[in-house]
This record gives sequence, C-alpha cells and structure tokens, in this order.
Amino acid sequence: MKIKTPNKKSKYYIEPPFYRMAVSWCLCYWSWKDMLSAKTDSSKAIRYDLDKVQSSNTSDPTSDIGIQRAELQNRIDLLESTIRKIAPEIEKYMLEGVTIGLNFYQLENKGMPCSANYYYAKRQQIYYEIAKALNFR
Repeated sequence: MKIKTPNKKSKYYIEPPFYRMAVSWCLCYWSWKDMLSAKTDSSKAIRYDLDKVQSSNTSDPTSDIGIQRAELQNRIDLLESTIRKIAPEIEKYMLEGVTIGLNFYQLENKGMPCSANYYYAKRQQIYYEIAKALNFR
C-alpha cells in the first residue's frame, strides 16, 4: 500500500514520518484482535522444550497475560472510539479503510454512502487524532 502524506495546508496536517506511523499503527488492528483472542490461557507461560525450561519474567503468568490483554484492548478501543467519534455514519467502512488500507473506490463498491472528499477528509482526521493521542506529533 502506497502511503500518500497529507497536504501542509490541511487542518489535520501531520509531518510525513508521524503520518506513516499513525497509518501503520492503525493497520495493526486486526493483529491486535487476533492476539487478544489468543491470549486467554495462562498455562502457556511456562514451556518445557527439549533443551531448557522457558518461563515468564514474573512469578505471576496470569497477571502478565492480564496486562497484555488490557494493553491490546486499550489500543483497539482507542481506534474504534476515534472512528466512532469522527465518522459515526460510515463507521464500518472507515474501520475497513484505516485497518485494511482500502481506498474510497473499494469501499464505494461495498456500499459506502459518501463522497470521496468526505471519506478522505474524515480518514485524515482519524489519523491526526490517533497521532495526537499517541504523541506521535
């Protein structure tokens, strides 16, 4: 996916490196969802391999998994709530756009009910708010 950086005259301008960081952060959404669903079993904290025993850094593997799950859920919630706040009328399409990298025409074919200018303006605002929330800028 080619990442086109925003125009400097934009109300939601982000410096190109920080813009790319925000885009990349959003693209991790589905990986976080997968990791969140996989991190349910604390019995995997200690593994017995052929050569050595591997264990977690703390004595409480359940706590470790709880902390990891909370961090993943916070990331997911931040992105979903930002999209919901900025573009509630096209939330499901915007989620696909920023987390999969679909462009306007791909989303339009799926039934998105807005113009290209509106979609790209809202998407830019989402990246701006994510960058601001994560102190990327």
